Parts: sequence; C-alpha cells; structure tokens
Amino acid sequence: MANPTLVVRELFRLPSGGPEDRLEFTTGVNLLVGPPNTGKTKWLIMLDYVLGDVNDPREKFEELYDKYESVTAVCILAGEEITIERRWREF
Repeated sequence: MANPTLVVRELFRLPSGGPEDRLEFTTGVNLLVGPPNTGKTKWLIMLDYVLGDVNDPREKFEELYDKYESVTAVCILAGEEITIERRWREF
C-alpha cells in the first residue's frame, strides 16, 4: 500500500484586523524569494505550526503573535482536499 501524499495548495493567515495574507502554491517546486527580513521564514514556521507543531506560538511567531489570529492550510491528502486551521488564542 502506497503512502498518501500531502500537497499544500494554499496557506493563509488572518490578521486581527484587515484582509488575510495568502500564499498560493502551484504543482511542482515552489520557491519563496525576496529580500531579507520580509517574512519568508515566518511563513514556513506558520506552515509547520498548522501541520502540528506543539510549541508555544508566542515563542515561534514572536512579533507576529499579536498581529495574527490564525493560520490555515488548504491541502490535498490522498487525492482529497482538506483544510487545516489553528487559532492560537483559543486553547
């Protein structure tokens, strides 16, 4: 039996006020490119968190902890679309 494949199609984070920030991925290899200190690593830390990291989000997100309320990943798992959301202010 083959292992199911997880594909991340979209990642978005909801700020306390204002529109959400969104990354959309395409089939194949996706690169996050940009100048230093523009948030590329924070996106990956948030993806790690939404996929199950158990560490305290205050420590992981640092200054972004107060700015955002949740992170959501839209994924394809074994051919089916699933949505995973974590809200760090609701324990």
